[in-house]
Amino acid sequence: MFDFPASPAVGDVSNGYVFNGVGWSGGPAIPTPTEQFFICDGMATLDVQVPAWAKGCEINGAIYISNTAYLMARVSMDGTTFLAGASDYIYSGAQHNSQGGASAYITYAGAGTTGFTLSATGNNGAYPINVNAEMILARALSTQYITSKSYAKNYNSTASAGYLTYWSQDLLGGAPMGSGLQVKALRFLLTSGNFGPGSWLRIKWLGGEVPQTNGTVPEAPADGWQYTRVNGVWRPTERTFVLDGLLQQEFIVPSFAKGVQINGSVYTGSASGLPGLHISTDGTNYIAGSTPYTVMAMYHDSGTSPYYGTQGAVAAPSMQLGFGGDNLNVPQSFIAEMGLVTATTIIGCRAHATSYRNTAPLGTRTVLSFNYTNVPAGTQRVQKFRLINGSVVTPTLAFAANSYCTVKWLG
Repeated sequence: MFDFPASPAVGDVSNGYVFNGVGWSGGPAIPTPTEQFFICDGMATLDVQVPAWAKGCEINGAIYISNTAYLMARVSMDGTTFLAGASDYIYSGAQHNSQGGASAYITYAGAGTTGFTLSATGNNGAYPINVNAEMILARALSTQYITSKSYAKNYNSTASAGYLTYWSQDLLGGAPMGSGLQVKALRFLLTSGNFGPGSWLRIKWLGGEVPQTNGTVPEAPADGWQYTRVNGVWRPTERTFVLDGLLQQEFIVPSFAKGVQINGSVYTGSASGLPGLHISTDGTNYIAGSTPYTVMAMYHDSGTSPYYGTQGAVAAPSMQLGFGGDNLNVPQSFIAEMGLVTATTIIGCRAHATSYRNTAPLGTRTVLSFNYTNVPAGTQRVQKFRLINGSVVTPTLAFAANSYCTVKWLG
């Protein structure tokens, strides 16, 4: 025997909808956001209310600093007062410096601090803190902890100068949270100074089901892109492109986009092949040549000692989203994120990639890299970019079969 739920009666209410005898009509009076974007220029703090149904969130952004500082987040259990005690939060993780030496690797074993730590400490305001983080915002029991996991890149230009890669998982629980189960608000701040020009954060809330409001909505364009509706307007958000046989795939940047995420898997057909990027800030000409881009990286080889290596600043003809491999039967997989607007002279892109080598250094190579190029002073925007095969001036090598990439606009 099966137990079926009772049929709704006329007048029954669920999630703001009313059953009228035929179907559900109406909807919540105030739509609940699932994703929000914030321009942070000049702010000392950014306070964000957490939807009541949210169990967690994803955070990414680009933050410019004005002093020696790092990015931090604090939580509020009542929506007003933010936890900021000296040891309310416990942070642990690791940091890598692209210049190597004694400070190449630093381990944080666990220490008390005043907020979730989302990046390493940097002091160069021309280079943004590029951050990706995930936070748990609710717990079932008061004995449980909530966590924040972060992956970030930024730059330090004085002692032990170099690009910093930061991984962490922070904890919050116990006495600071008391008996509270749900985070009501988040506060983002720098440990010194205000957010600089060009700073932004995007938050995607994760959790319960959010009903749509009732009404007639025009269909989204049928052009291959996935769309989301923002303030009554359809915006392209994400699309997957098949790259088989292409020398390049070009992308025109929509006006609302502040950043882009690119991930893919490519068969290069050549040991010299790798996924690369050229950008254009005028919408016509790509920044191209033998040395206009700079690449810095750390890498790990699974089968050859020494397992870890560092590549300092190297001039290159493209941004490199991967570092190549001579086993052409294994795809090069990559995840990259690039800021598309800058108020300084730097456009930067970070990438995480894997490939495989049959020759020394043998095995799987995992690479974390930061690429950048200089653009004219003043606010600049990437108008278009292209994905190419190889670190070359002019694309001449086609991607092999079963290659693809997915692009997601942020803004």
